[in-house]
Amino acid sequence: MTKSTNFKRKWLPLALVPLFSVAVLAGCDSDDDDNGGATITDPDPDPGTTVPDADNNGIPDAFETLDTTLDTNENGIVDSYDAALTGGTDSNTNLVDDSFEVALTGGTDANNNGIDDAVEVTAGTDPDPDPDTGTDPDGADQTGPLNEIPVGDAGVAAFTWDGSTLSGQVDITGDVAPSGAALYSGIINSGVESLITTLNGGPTYFVPTGLAEGPTAAIADNIVSGNLFVRVDFTDGSSEDGLIRLNGVEPKYTALSGDNSVPAVVAFSNGEAYMNFNTVTGDYAAVVNVNLDASDLDADGNPQIITAADIHMGAIGETGDVIVNLADSSDGLTWTANGVFNTEQLATVLAGDAYFNVLASGNSDFLRGQIPATQ
Repeated sequence: MTKSTNFKRKWLPLALVPLFSVAVLAGCDSDDDDNGGATITDPDPDPGTTVPDADNNGIPDAFETLDTTLDTNENGIVDSYDAALTGGTDSNTNLVDDSFEVALTGGTDANNNGIDDAVEVTAGTDPDPDPDTGTDPDGADQTGPLNEIPVGDAGVAAFTWDGSTLSGQVDITGDVAPSGAALYSGIINSGVESLITTLNGGPTYFVPTGLAEGPTAAIADNIVSGNLFVRVDFTDGSSEDGLIRLNGVEPKYTALSGDNSVPAVVAFSNGEAYMNFNTVTGDYAAVVNVNLDASDLDADGNPQIITAADIHMGAIGETGDVIVNLADSSDGLTWTANGVFNTEQLATVLAGDAYFNVLASGNSDFLRGQIPATQ
């Protein structure tokens, strides 16, 4: 990104300047000539403070970047702050979403970088008010523009969550024309999903404003755990999904097999377990799918049936207490759960010391899969 700055200088006729003054001036550097990347105060979005603005263009450095992974439209502004991508207002026409500029919000700016502290963390940039955790000081604010949401290889969604309302758009850039888009509750690829609402527009799709109470509540109930995704359908009959997740929500996947059981179980059957959970609040959604093989027989020689699916505490090779009981979703092969981990349970899951366990006839251990630790 090339930036230019116009400087206004006042020149005095040399005849009016004593020679010694000329010599003194010649030996001094002017801030206007080169600030050397130093903090400047004029122009400044918040006069009277020293917000870093090394290129003296009136935009705090914290909003600007040359890294195209952070600035996909290459306009010099970090995507998370870019009004064109967030859908926010830009009353001072500097490309930055007004809701982040402390000079416009009237908020606080403890680290003096020009960004309102109340929303700085939501942009997912660094520095933030608590660099060790990547969250705000109380560790609970997950509102604001969400990180970029890839919708398969077909496009990108830019959504904002204010704690009660989801807004934003999905831009499709693939070669195949889209035919529609919608929000679903569920975990991508788990097979467990439910339509919440269709999106307006096309080929750029927007979250409808003024949603009815039902869809509004469904979005609020599911977004916290990451049990929410956007699906775009295409004219060739294909579709692509994108996980809508707040900062701090993580998806987990594990394969289920008898080899993982303790002790190991000989089984032709296998399965898959999916879980999305919020590392801040502990909210989670989980799905277990069992691929039951008729060759697996119980002690009486009858085909095995699945009797339960649970999440247990326990490191690899160890067994532990049940912390979540999943519910049969009517076919005995798909099991689901939604809830909130307590502090101890959340720490156990984050550490990778929890696992999915599937029981078969006689409530015997059958299939197991360890939940990967959070890196």
